[in-house]
Amino acid sequence: MVDNEGDISYEVASEKVERVQFSVKEEKLSYYIINGSTPKSTIQKYTDLTGKPALPPAWSFGLWLSTSFTTEYDENTTSKFIQGMKDREIPLQVFHFDCYWMEAFEWCNFTWDKKHFPIRKEC
Repeated sequence: MVDNEGDISYEVASEKVERVQFSVKEEKLSYYIINGSTPKSTIQKYTDLTGKPALPPAWSFGLWLSTSFTTEYDENTTSKFIQGMKDREIPLQVFHFDCYWMEAFEWCNFTWDKKHFPIRKEC
């Protein structure tokens, strides 16, 4: 692990298969070679040094359903997907809309396609 806040350049097997190199622009260099007897023990040692992530929330371990890149869908279609799970008594924690909820070829503006998902005013 290279402990550096700046850019790090790695070269893995570019000159020789058994060679790994790295370089930094700064004058100070700190790095660690972490070796365990197995990949699992190496990761254990690495996370002992760097910290362990928090456990995700409980809902994230539940069932997720996706539109699976169905390209022709609208609010009624997606509502049927969700209702189908409810009708079968399958608990659903997350419904994931793929990019087709946005206007065609506008997949970076994050705006709902009003033609297929009209805005409804709720009371």
